Amino acid sequence: MRLQCHNCNYIVEFEGDEWADNARDNGWWEDEDGEWYCSDCHFYCEDCQNEFAGDGCTVEGDRTVCNDCRDEHYDYCPRCEEYCYDDNIHKVLIDGREQYWCEGCIDNNNMEWNDYEEAYVPRVNSNRNENQFGGRLQEHLHQEDKESCLDCRMPLGLGNCPRCLRARAKEMEEEETNLWLYDTRAMSYHHHEHNHFKETKLRMQHENPYLYYGMEFECLFRDSAPIEQITKEFIEATGGLFVAEYDRSVTNLGNGIEFISRPLSYKKWMDQSTYLLLKKGEEVLKKYIAFDPQPDGCGIHIHMSLKFFENNTTKKVKEIKSDIDWIFQVFQSEIEKLSQRPYTQYCASKAWRAKRLFDQNRFTDLGFNLQPRVTIEKGELTISAGSGATHHDAIVQTPKTIEVRTFRSTVKPEEMLAIIEFCRAIAHAARNMKLTNKTTLGDIIYCKDSNYLADLVKKTKVDTTKKFANKLEVKL
Repeated sequence: MRLQCHNCNYIVEFEGDEWADNARDNGWWEDEDGEWYCSDCHFYCEDCQNEFAGDGCTVEGDRTVCNDCRDEHYDYCPRCEEYCYDDNIHKVLIDGREQYWCEGCIDNNNMEWNDYEEAYVPRVNSNRNENQFGGRLQEHLHQEDKESCLDCRMPLGLGNCPRCLRARAKEMEEEETNLWLYDTRAMSYHHHEHNHFKETKLRMQHENPYLYYGMEFECLFRDSAPIEQITKEFIEATGGLFVAEYDRSVTNLGNGIEFISRPLSYKKWMDQSTYLLLKKGEEVLKKYIAFDPQPDGCGIHIHMSLKFFENNTTKKVKEIKSDIDWIFQVFQSEIEKLSQRPYTQYCASKAWRAKRLFDQNRFTDLGFNLQPRVTIEKGELTISAGSGATHHDAIVQTPKTIEVRTFRSTVKPEEMLAIIEFCRAIAHAARNMKLTNKTTLGDIIYCKDSNYLADLVKKTKVDTTKKFANKLEVKL
């Protein structure tokens, strides 16, 4: 058998009936499309245990991983120019400049922890003139309780000198790794006072991921429920995870409110402390008899960082966006089952729009009993302008996010986290997997850890064996 590498065109011949096994024994790899790659043109990811065409990324000195796993679990150390586990990266200050180094570089460069700076700094040499290093540091320490900076005389944190930059960095670190109650009132939809809250990411300490998830969930109560009191108690119970806004789509249904989370990293969403806060929030909602299950008209929307999809070296951005859109088209019936509500005008698919257009333009007085069909091909992700018909597609691109709109709202933390896991899975699948007619829904939604999602799939009895396709035939 004459075999040619799909990447570099290297050719080799294997003999015998077991040529494929011989090829694999000699380092060749076959992808989902049946294309073969020589040993130099593919790699095995030691984290997710999948194989990929191209070159892997070396982390922790000798570990080979894919770009996806690298971005999620590792940070770059500029000192040794290597990727290291997130937990092994720590803040250091060199001549007032903030960096993040691995533990090995910290140990090898004579650094010591400084409680005031909350960072590692160069260890002070006792033989060194105090005025060259320690004197200035002590002068800064004496300024701890003062409002202006010794270096630039600006209010501390507003100038561009090293001390102000350190103060600003410290403030940002504090804001992005801690919860804080922003507002316990129910405000108008997209209120400008909530903008800072909805844009300030929340992550674990030392974690610097590309992908964050923001949740909007609509909640409907019985007519007599006191919305303002519910809002206050829910936000306080969840410790600052959410703000609340009045949304017309909710108030049109009845007595309800929309809660909007800060953008959280996956690790933060799945952290036990977050789960416990969501459970406390659930107790508040159930105390005031929130509908369970919520009506079909109430949804959960998940926003994912657009930056994650536009920073990739293996797939074209256009292909990534097309793939994530098409997942919602070709697996519509399965996602409807998982979402526990049908696609409607508020979470429309391309098939739904085609049927709607046909119904609006059909001629009923001709007497024909036709059953026309239309073929829909994989296209581009809808870009939302913030309003209009396409704003309500099942999945859309907004200025800063990709938004998933299909799921019915719930007050159960387990289902909320399952929806986060679903969005995480499709994001990574679209960004990194080569989706073909051999790829099943199960391959997509289980490409990442999914404990909560697996339970939801089992509960809703979703068939995960259906395969991906680039065309879809729709009966109008």
